[in-house]
Amino acid sequence: MRTIKTNNCMTKKNWIIFGIILCCIYIISPVDLMPEVLLGPLGIIDDAGVLGFMLFLVKQLWALRSGTQAEKEGIKQAVVEVDDVKKPIEPPKLSDGI
Repeated sequence: MRTIKTNNCMTKKNWIIFGIILCCIYIISPVDLMPEVLLGPLGIIDDAGVLGFMLFLVKQLWALRSGTQAEKEGIKQAVVEVDDVKKPIEPPKLSDGI
């Protein structure tokens, strides 16, 4: 029988949410690694990179959320135990027909 570890899933989810919040703070804050004032349009590159990383994290969170919902649905349907013992398959018996 397989057990599902919820602690690992919750910590990963929390770290992803924390990363998304940090990305939002970086994009909104006036402090940048490459300031727009000095570099002009090239200063937007770091913001675009952080935005792309944030979208990646959102995708990971969405996949994690979809995966846990699928597991919950699977648990609700049934719990199946599998026997490791292989049973011989008997051929169908033919009846004496008229």
